[in-house]
Amino acid sequence: MIHLKTFNKKQLEAFVSSGDYKKYDFLPITQHRAVSHINNPKANEDQTLLILAFDDDKLAGYLGCFPDQFVTEGKTFRYAWLSTLFISNEFRGKRIAQSLLNKAFEEYNGNIAITEFTKEAEGLYNKMGVFEYIQSKHGKRYYFRTDLAHIIPSKKPKTKPVQPVFRGCRFTDQFTGFSEK
Repeated sequence: MIHLKTFNKKQLEAFVSSGDYKKYDFLPITQHRAVSHINNPKANEDQTLLILAFDDDKLAGYLGCFPDQFVTEGKTFRYAWLSTLFISNEFRGKRIAQSLLNKAFEEYNGNIAITEFTKEAEGLYNKMGVFEYIQSKHGKRYYFRTDLAHIIPSKKPKTKPVQPVFRGCRFTDQFTGFSEK
C-alpha cells in the first residue's frame, strides 16, 4: 500500500538534521537541496517542500516543491516549481509518480510550474493532462526590476540596514536563452 508523507520547513529541517534522510536505499534529498528549500525566502512555514512515497516502510520515490510567488494587480499569486521527481526502478509502473504529482497539486491548489523536463517526464505530464504548454517567445528579454530588496536581506540579515539602497537598484540584464529572429 502506497502512502505519502509531506515535509514543511520545520519538518524538513528536522528530517535532515537527524540524518534520517540517509537511511534509505537512495537519498530523497541532499543536505544542500534541503538547505536551499528551507531558506527559500518566498516559502512560508507551512508550505510543503518535499513529498515522500512509501510502499509499506520502503521508500519508493519523492517529489520536491520549491515555492515561489509574484504580485500582479496588487494580489500575490503563490505557486511551486517542481524541483525534482524520482521513482525507484523497483516501483516503476505503480502510478507512484501520479500520486506524488496529485499530492503536489493538492498542496498548491493546482499551481505547479515545470520546466526543462525529460522526455519520460513529459510523457507522464501529458498523460495526466494537468499541465499547459506556454510557447516561448523569440527575441531578447530584458529585466528592469529585481527583488533585491527582499532577497539579499533575507539571505544576509546584516544587510537589512541598507535595504532601501536595494530598492533603488534597477538592473537591465539581457537574457540570452532565446534566439533572435
